[in-house]
Amino acid sequence: MGTLMIRLVQMNEEEFEPFAHAIAINYADGKVKSGSWDADNSIGRAKMVLEEILPQGMKTRNHFFYTIQDGGNGEHVGSIWLGVREKTEDPPGLWVWDIMIDEKFRRKGYGRQAMLAAENLGREMGQNSISLHVFGHNRAAVELYRSLGYEPASIVMTKQL
Repeated sequence: MGTLMIRLVQMNEEEFEPFAHAIAINYADGKVKSGSWDADNSIGRAKMVLEEILPQGMKTRNHFFYTIQDGGNGEHVGSIWLGVREKTEDPPGLWVWDIMIDEKFRRKGYGRQAMLAAENLGREMGQNSISLHVFGHNRAAVELYRSLGYEPASIVMTKQL
C-alpha cells in the first residue's frame, strides 16, 4: 500500500452538519463507555464541547475538515477533522480531532491511508508533529495508530470501584 488510494477533499457546509452531529454522538458514546460521563444528556454535553472548540463552526480558525474519498472511483468513505495547535498549546503541531471511516469501508486500509495523508498535510503546513486522542476501549484504533508509529504521550488510567 505504498500509493495513496484515497484523497482528502475539503468539506462543504452541507457535508459539515451531518459530520458534526456524528462527531457529537461518537464523542458522547466514547465518554460514556470510558466511564467519564453518564448517558443522560451525554449528546447535549458533547454538542456543547464542540461549540466551545468550534465557535465559528467549520470556519473556526486553524480547523480543517475533509471528506475522505476513494482515489479510484471518488466514492465517499469517511471524514477527517484536523487542527493546527498553537505553539502555546500542549503539544503544538497538527492535531487529529476526529476521523470516521464509514462502516462498510472499515478494515480495508482507508483509515491508514487517511492518517498518512494527514501526516503529509501536516508537513505541507510546516508542522513537525501530529497528535491525537483515542479512547482506550477503541482497540482497533489504538492498534492502527501504534502501527503508524504513534506513541503514548500521557495515559489516564481508570479502575471502576
